[in-house]
Amino acid sequence: MKVNKPTNAVEAARVMLDVLAKGFDVHTARREAMIDSLPLEEKNKIITCCHRSASDARNALNNMLDHIEPESQEQDAMVSGFSTMKVNLIAERSRMNFFPAAFGGAFVRGQNGLYNFMSKYSSNYNGGYWEFYTCANGAYFAAPDDNEYELSLPNYFTETVSAKVAGIISMFYVYSDLIAIAHSRDYHNLQEYLTKHYYLLREFVNTLSAEDYLLVMRAID
Repeated sequence: MKVNKPTNAVEAARVMLDVLAKGFDVHTARREAMIDSLPLEEKNKIITCCHRSASDARNALNNMLDHIEPESQEQDAMVSGFSTMKVNLIAERSRMNFFPAAFGGAFVRGQNGLYNFMSKYSSNYNGGYWEFYTCANGAYFAAPDDNEYELSLPNYFTETVSAKVAGIISMFYVYSDLIAIAHSRDYHNLQEYLTKHYYLLREFVNTLSAEDYLLVMRAID
């Protein structure tokens, strides 16, 4: 395995969770995360998560990531007309923290799931840059390039929606898939983490315009 050298506890945690998810032990995960090269304060954050069993280490790392609060660009904080709740655009320097914060230890599968969902169910999605957002209640969502996307879903939902609505719908489908996987593998802490953020996003959707709210709810019904 070859990874970029982590520079802080968050990056190291991401590497360790990825290595553990592939079935390796904690010792291997520590080595691949190169935690000995971290600044002492950052190294200590990881060492406290390095339990003997892989499952305990995963749980501890997920709990650590649960406290991540990505920095935001305040000048872009309020998305006018989209929600009555404050929405922050995550700053460039903090983008790397988004997926671990949104999906915990399932962040790699979560990231791929978002992109794959849009590729599969949107006829006019061709990849591109995604924006990452955090909401005042602690929910997260991502959205592809600002555009309108044609979605055709397995539940017979067929509509053209905005980029943000498409991203929110994608998040719900990915959360549902990851929760099912975590349950099937007895990853109880991860399941709880994902379920919590699923319902935070549901709470956020209640603050959208009536039109966007109905689109999202029909799409995930």
